[in-house]
This record gives sequence, C-alpha cells and structure tokens, in this order.
Amino acid sequence: MYRWSGQTIPREAKEKIFERLYRVDSSRGRGYSGGTGLGLAISKEIIEHNKGEIGVKLEGNCHTFTFSLPVCK
Repeated sequence: MYRWSGQTIPREAKEKIFERLYRVDSSRGRGYSGGTGLGLAISKEIIEHNKGEIGVKLEGNCHTFTFSLPVCK
C-alpha cells in the first residue's frame, strides 16, 4: 500500500485518473506538477493484463492506491 498526500482528487475524477493522459487539473502544465498522465494508465494496463485489480481510496488530500495480482503455483 502506498499513501500519497498531495492535490485533492475530486470524487468525480476517481475512475478517470486511470485513463491515459488524464490530469486532474488540466490548466497546470507539466512544469508545475510534473508527469504526463500516463503512469496510472500504464499501471492499470499491466495489472489488468495479469488478471489483477487496481484502485484508489480518496480521503481529502490523502490517497491510498492499492493493487492485487493473483499468485500462480
């Protein structure tokens, strides 16, 4: 589990943050907040390709990202 405290993610953007190139505040450039909007989309693609799940729990400006992957014998 990774906890990150930063910019508040609006509830309506909860599912959109996993879309390619989506940025919560599109008015701010990469120079201000960094990133291209690809990291979570790539993570979701890899995890779901391996039959796993990824999600986020929002609590104000504290975000908890979780993922799970099946364990094969």
